[in-house]
Parts: sequence; C-alpha cells; structure tokens
Amino acid sequence: QGLLRPGDVLVEGGGGNTGIGLALVAAAKGYRTVQFVPESTSRRKVQAMEHYGAEVVRTPGVPFTDPRHYFHQAAALGRQPGHFYTNQFENTANSQAHYEGTAPEVWRAVGESLDGFVCSCGTGGTIGGFATKFKELKPRMACWIIEPPGSALAPLVAQGAGYVTLGTSPSSGQTRYEADKTVRYAERSPPGIDGVFEGIGIDRVTSNFGRAFDNGLIDGSFSGSEREALEMAHHLMRVEGLAVGPSAALNVVGAVRLAQKLGPGSTVATVICDGAERYTRQFDSEWLEERGLRPQGGG
Repeated sequence: QGLLRPGDVLVEGGGGNTGIGLALVAAAKGYRTVQFVPESTSRRKVQAMEHYGAEVVRTPGVPFTDPRHYFHQAAALGRQPGHFYTNQFENTANSQAHYEGTAPEVWRAVGESLDGFVCSCGTGGTIGGFATKFKELKPRMACWIIEPPGSALAPLVAQGAGYVTLGTSPSSGQTRYEADKTVRYAERSPPGIDGVFEGIGIDRVTSNFGRAFDNGLIDGSFSGSEREALEMAHHLMRVEGLAVGPSAALNVVGAVRLAQKLGPGSTVATVICDGAERYTRQFDSEWLEERGLRPQGGG
C-alpha cells in the first residue's frame, strides 16, 4: 500500500505475542520498533521483544477509556512523523492473514470432516479470519469463541448487537482506522483472578472481531475459568507433551466443550497460539498456591 516508508519506526500495543512477531520481522527488514504492553505482561515476553531490538514500554492496567492505556499510548506515538502504528486491533490485515493462510492450512489437513472451530479472542483476528473462511467452505461449520472472566465478548455473542454501546476513546479520530472514530463498547463479565491470562478478553468490537460477529458467523460462546485453563495446560504438558500458554490452554478447553456439544464422532479444531516458555507465574507452584489455583490433576 505504500504506507510504510524506509526508516519508519513501527509502533504497536498489546499483550506481547504480536509484538514479538513484529519485532522479529522488523529486525529482519531493518526497522526499529516500539512496543507498549500492559504492566502485567510476562517478563519473558518482554525479554523476547527486547532480544529482537524492540523498545518496550510498560503501561498501567487501566480501562480502555483512560489515555494511559497501552493502545492510546501507542496510537499517540504512531501519529508522530517517522512512526507507523500497525494497530493489530483495527488493521484487518490481521484477520486476513488467517483467512488466506492459517484457516486454509487447517482445512487442507482436515477438510470436510471438520465440524467446528473455537478460539479465544484478543484482537478478534483469529475468529474473524477463520470463521469467514470456514463458513465459505462449509456453511454449517460451528464457529464458537471461548472467553475468560472479565471479557465482554462471551455475553456479547450470547445477547447480540443490542449489547453494544457506542462511544468514543482518547484515540477517536486520531488514527487512520475508521473504526477508531466510534468505539463499540460492550459490558464486561465479572472479573476473575488477575495475572493468569494475557492479551485476551476485551470490552469492545474491533474491526477484526466484527468481521465475523457483524456477519453472523459466530454461532455461540463459552465462558472459561482460570482453573480450567491451568488444569488443561498441566494436563497437556504431562499427557500430550505439549507445553502451552494459558490462552492456548483455554482454546483447548473450548475445543473439548464444543466437541461435547456437537456429539460423538465430531471433529473440532482450535489454535495453539503460544508456548509455556513465555510464562513464568502461571507455572510457578508458589504463585498458583497463593491464588488457590494449584492444578489438581483433573485435566
């Protein structure tokens, strides 16, 4: 599109995983990056970004309406000359990558026997791309989301568009993305235990999430708990030899739930979006014990 110029500084805000990928590509292409992350982001994610040469700025854990939120700090820097705000939330290249790449990859591996897909949502890019592609390939495919405590998206899907309230944000009209002008807010579900999940569970309809939600492509939603995700993470590590992060484990919880809902013989896909090596607290016995989250082995 010609929007990114040689020498520009790439700016992003989020929970860290996209930032790691962006920092990797930027290093390979010769760009600098500045990443704004919530202060709760794991130390290992921050270190990974820094290893690729990114400058990482920790921001307070404040509501989206607060200008100190990582999104707005990133948007403000991205407006400066010589900077480019990639905006993973409203930039639909995010969901398009899944539509063109990841979803067809899964379809080639499984094909017509695939009955359902489920994932949790951070930007909404995964469900936006997967649901759009899968509903084209197989209209009766069941496409669901699973969300952590405190997310607005599970009740939003359950109640429909009437659950949305229009409003503004500190970045309204300040980015090149149309959806930033008027924000579609949704009320969060009751909060859970802080510090388990990173980067999932938001309180607004992004352009990437809207790609699926606005077109009626999301068939339902599950609400998952911290304990379910951590039990699953430890189960996958000990039984399957898979070391996954909390949000990836929640995706697998969703896959089990959707398979149970669809019935015996059904085939359900999800995504393993990160590995356990990026997290320390969630696998620290003392930290888990203090919060009553020590896995009991139920899986």
